[in-house]
Amino acid sequence: MWELSEWPARALDIDVWFEYVRSAANIADWPSRDKLDFVSDLGAREVDPWVCPPTDSWGSVEAALRVAESVPERPAKRARR
Repeated sequence: MWELSEWPARALDIDVWFEYVRSAANIADWPSRDKLDFVSDLGAREVDPWVCPPTDSWGSVEAALRVAESVPERPAKRARR
């Protein structure tokens, strides 16, 4: 753990602001509480997981490009209403 005087923000002369947010009001906590009803409103969809193989298994540039081609295509953005 860093001492306050060792923070990178201090070295860069950056002001940092921390604020407490009650857990019930913090939407970042919702997925860990199985509150996922809102995600369809955001355009989210379920996809099969994809795990990138370790880079040492890629070998040549051509092999790395073949790995990249197997990544599922990102869905198109929906127009805002």
